[in-house]
Amino acid sequence: VGVKEFWGLEFKVSPDVLIPRPDSELLVEQALDLFTHKKPGTILDLGTGSGALLLSALSEFPDANGIGIDASSKALEMAAINAGQLNLAARAEFQLLDWTITNWEASIPGSFDLILANPPYVSTNAKLSVDVADFEPHHALFAGADGLNDYKIILPTLHKLLSPKGTALLEIGFDQQESVSTIAIDNGYVVECKQDLGGNDRLLILTQ
Repeated sequence: VGVKEFWGLEFKVSPDVLIPRPDSELLVEQALDLFTHKKPGTILDLGTGSGALLLSALSEFPDANGIGIDASSKALEMAAINAGQLNLAARAEFQLLDWTITNWEASIPGSFDLILANPPYVSTNAKLSVDVADFEPHHALFAGADGLNDYKIILPTLHKLLSPKGTALLEIGFDQQESVSTIAIDNGYVVECKQDLGGNDRLLILTQ
C-alpha cells in the first residue's frame, strides 16, 4: 500500500526498504526511558532504511539532530522523503555508506549520544514466511549463516562513534541475546537486554 505507521507516524515505504515492525518501536521507547533527564543532542541510525527509527526519535527529542546511514541509495531517497513529510528534514541528514568497507566509520562526522541500529540479523538458512522472503529487500534481512555478520562489523567500531556517556540500542533476533552480547562484552560494553511485546529478547542496551 506504500505507507506504514510506526510510532504514530506515517512512513512511505517501497520494495527498497524493510517495512518497519511494531517490535522495533521498542528502541524508541527505551530511548525515551533512558534519556528522561539529559536529552541526546546527536543521534545516529545505522541502516536507516525508511528512516523510521531516526525520524521517530527526532520527533521525540526536538533539540536533537541526527544522521541516518544506509548502503542503499534508493532507501535513502525514501528516508529523505519521509523526513520532509514529517517536517524533520532540517534536523535529519542521510548518508550513503556501506559498513562492509574498511574504515567506514571514519566517514561519519562527530560522536553521538544515542546510536540506534536495526541491522540485518537473519540467518541465510532461516525459513521465512512468504510475505517476508518474497517482498522484503534481502540485503536488509540476511547476515550470514549465523545472522551475526553485521554485528561483528559494527560492534568493534562503535566506540569510535559513541560519545563517552552515550548509549547504543541494537535490535537483535529472538535467539541472539547470548551471541551478540558476547561480541559486545568482548569489545568493552556493558550490556542489558530488553524483551519485546511477545516476551522475546529483542533489544540490547550498550554503554561504555
